[in-house]
Amino acid sequence: MSRIGTGIDFIISESEQLYDLTRGALLAIRSIGFLVFWLAHLWLADVALSLLLPFTALWPDRAYDWASVIAESVWLDLQKLFIDLNGAKVIVDGDPLPAGESAIVVSNHVDWTDVYSIQELAIQSGMLSRCRWFAKSQLRWVPGLGWGLWAMGMPLVSREWTHDKAEMDRVFHGAIRKHWPIWLIAYSEATRYTSEKHVEGAAWAKAHGKIMPKHLLFPRTKGFIA
Repeated sequence: MSRIGTGIDFIISESEQLYDLTRGALLAIRSIGFLVFWLAHLWLADVALSLLLPFTALWPDRAYDWASVIAESVWLDLQKLFIDLNGAKVIVDGDPLPAGESAIVVSNHVDWTDVYSIQELAIQSGMLSRCRWFAKSQLRWVPGLGWGLWAMGMPLVSREWTHDKAEMDRVFHGAIRKHWPIWLIAYSEATRYTSEKHVEGAAWAKAHGKIMPKHLLFPRTKGFIA
């Protein structure tokens, strides 16, 4: 009986391992397929946004609205990749945010999950299409992508105020003068958290008499102070 029992346990164990391998392989194939589809969607969106560039001068209000619709389609797919495909769940706590209201959103940046959390809030507030993220100015020269970011009204900055003043004027002109709805999103650390960066930041904070956060990087003011 013990040999039979051992044999049954072995078969069950092998079956479970096969099931796990099959499930893992199917999930990997599904993830790759969705990623390829999303990258293709992103490329088409960049092309469409680039084609909007001439219209930003002729019909800036319409161009902003069209760019927002295109951007929302990309970000919704990205959110589906995180939530539907990977089984993630974003839990929102606190007072409900007002719908359709412009805001400057400042967040810590620890991982990619920060993006999805902010986007989930934007979806609930009806502002996903109006999200504009601070991005590096070097992206402006990437064919397709850079032109698309420019057409969307993304602030492309170098973190040097003398270089970025004109760019900030461009971004805030639409929000203030034309009353374009916007969520202007900035990470206070201006970079993603890593252990190495935390060690460097701790050394800087100690040298300047600052208190270093335990789980975050020290906020950066570079680019906002002339």
